[in-house]
Amino acid sequence: MSLPPVLSPTRRFPLSTVCHDPMPPTVSGALVRATADGLEAVWLPNEPQPLSPGMIALAWTLHGQEVEVSARIGYPTGDALLATWPRLDLNWPSMVHATIRETQGLAEALAATRAILEAVLDA
Repeated sequence: MSLPPVLSPTRRFPLSTVCHDPMPPTVSGALVRATADGLEAVWLPNEPQPLSPGMIALAWTLHGQEVEVSARIGYPTGDALLATWPRLDLNWPSMVHATIRETQGLAEALAATRAILEAVLDA
């Protein structure tokens, strides 16, 4: 799956560099992508807009030394809640990485399957 423009290399950052801080007030979350090194992210603007199919967004709220994290995934018909992790510690990206990686892999497999089926049906 090719990266959408919003995940261009010039705008990406390691999620671990911002996970101890509240999200900036001008964003609604971070669009994330699992890599071998962890989670890469770009900030999502505060304007509500549906996620592209297969894209995963995280949002978090700090509560002292604990964090509540939620994940959304984009589908062709709209966004859906993927998971919620209440009461994680401040090093939470390592806790959610496996779920994001597995979901990303499933989304890529579904996109490939859909492309194959469309090619077969159009032939």
